[in-house]
Amino acid sequence: MAGYHFIFNLNDHTYESREQGLSDPEGYLLSVHRYTPKFTALALSLNNSYDEIVMADNGYYARIRDLTKSYTKESAALLKRVSAFEKKLGRKARYKELPAELMRDYTALAKRIRSSVYEIEKTHEFSFEDILREQSLIKPDRIVCPEDILLATLVGLNIEPEYLDLPRSFYRYRNERSGRFFQKAQTTYPGTYPGEKQILAVASAVDYNSAYDAGRELAKAGAQYLAMGTGAYMVDNHFTDHYRINRKTTILERSVPRRYLRTVLTAKGLVDGYYAQAGTYPALIHFLGLGTPIMMVMVAWIGRHAGEITFDATSPIKDAVEGTLYVTEPSYLKFKTDKLASYYMQNPEQRWACGCTYCKTYGKMHVMDYDRAAQWFAKHPDRGADLEREDLRAGELAEALPLFSMPRGGQQARDINDWRMGHNHMMLMHIMDDLRSTDNDETLKALITEKLETYAKDALPHYAYAIKEAWRLSQAF
Repeated sequence: MAGYHFIFNLNDHTYESREQGLSDPEGYLLSVHRYTPKFTALALSLNNSYDEIVMADNGYYARIRDLTKSYTKESAALLKRVSAFEKKLGRKARYKELPAELMRDYTALAKRIRSSVYEIEKTHEFSFEDILREQSLIKPDRIVCPEDILLATLVGLNIEPEYLDLPRSFYRYRNERSGRFFQKAQTTYPGTYPGEKQILAVASAVDYNSAYDAGRELAKAGAQYLAMGTGAYMVDNHFTDHYRINRKTTILERSVPRRYLRTVLTAKGLVDGYYAQAGTYPALIHFLGLGTPIMMVMVAWIGRHAGEITFDATSPIKDAVEGTLYVTEPSYLKFKTDKLASYYMQNPEQRWACGCTYCKTYGKMHVMDYDRAAQWFAKHPDRGADLEREDLRAGELAEALPLFSMPRGGQQARDINDWRMGHNHMMLMHIMDDLRSTDNDETLKALITEKLETYAKDALPHYAYAIKEAWRLSQAF
């Protein structure tokens, strides 16, 4: 069974959390574009004095973001034409179904983006060697190797394989390059400190087929430690009604959020391809940018035979700022704070009973008055199912349920955001504890199945079906 760990992104919140003694993470990830004296000093102290993982990211997220932004307008125009075609078709466009002219335009755009990737590699202020040198400054245990950013950019621009007149080798070549980058890093990385350095080769994938090829190519290159970026997957809000494995297209009963299928299929493809080539499983797979609880556990199942599965994400922070809290019972769920406020004001006998360090600390600072919330609801009975964010900005309800409030500024706003960020991180650590508490495939599968079935009971139909299908694919072939 794999070991499971959630790695904190090192930033102002997680730094202060440690300083205040509110968190005890298993490791930190620091990207080279976020190096500051404060963060590098902490990373070095962790490496020298504590048994915690220190990861150095390559900082290529900024490159992907900037490249995606530069092509957003062109991509959006093409996607608008796809939507018009699909409206006439009455469903989603599938493999090679787009009009020939639209496919040609998409293919030309993809090739221009590829040229831009090469140009960035040649002209960026930080060369390959510069990136490795920067990473070495914090003496990390694990180094996320420089990578080919083309496929992550295509995903971010919603440029799907079915829109392109390009062969499978177009995608496979990206991971041949990643394999060469890994081999180059093995010989040029400047770290001289004691201990084993683990250089993570970065897989690029958009679907099962490209992920399978990525696994094979990285195994051929001799990589034992892998990383896969999933951040672009998880911010994709588009839907699909099919997926493709090898040359077979499978049609789904209904459209589902594409991010669920893509995350599972790429994880499955990576593991399957690596095993097909190496005859064994990777020593480590790190999923960059994956912090959605319900997806993490399915990926954990897929990678259960690897030596270790790790995750990092900024989503616990972004969700917190937007007013979203994670819970682990009865399932791994996310709740908007307005929904929580609505529930507790209508059920004042219930209590927010989380025992994490953040809830214990901030719950004493901002005491919840459930009876007062119920009194507010009695005055506004029409607001039970239609609570507005303004109700939680200020006033009686916000004062009664301060942890669910949305203050505009000041110390309370800082406290509430800090609490939510910390609580969300604690919940992800709790999920890792749950996964590690299982000792074989049977108990791990039982845990995940129970959580997914509970999740699906109250989910909207398309989400429930998406989770059911993603879990089936996680266990398939």
